[in-house]
This record gives sequence, C-alpha cells and structure tokens, in this order.
Amino acid sequence: FVSDVLETRLVADTGEWGTFSWGGYVLGQPAMRIAGGSDEVMRNIVGERVLGLPKEPGIDTT
Repeated sequence: FVSDVLETRLVADTGEWGTFSWGGYVLGQPAMRIAGGSDEVMRNIVGERVLGLPKEPGIDTT
C-alpha cells in the first residue's frame, strides 16, 4: 500500500516539498545509535547505580 501511494518517493528524495528518502532514514538509524552511544552509557548507569553491578574494567594503558 505504501509503495503504491509514495511510488518513487519511497526510495529517493525527489526535491519536492514534503518528500523524504525513507530508505536513507531507515538504513541510517543504526548509525545514529552507534554515533550517539547513549544506549551504552544509560545501560552502564542503570547497571552500576540501580542494580549494584561492578563498573566495567578500565582500559589498560601499559
């Protein structure tokens, strides 16, 4: 249904007002999470402060 309505606008931004490249959006979402890193930070905070888990081991710089 969506492909019938949006036609080529589903995969490519045609430059018209209101169009959007959904393919680029969907494929780019994992990169947004990786670049932000907020998932891992929040998991560490919850694990350490709420669940009482030990901190992650630090990086050995020797």
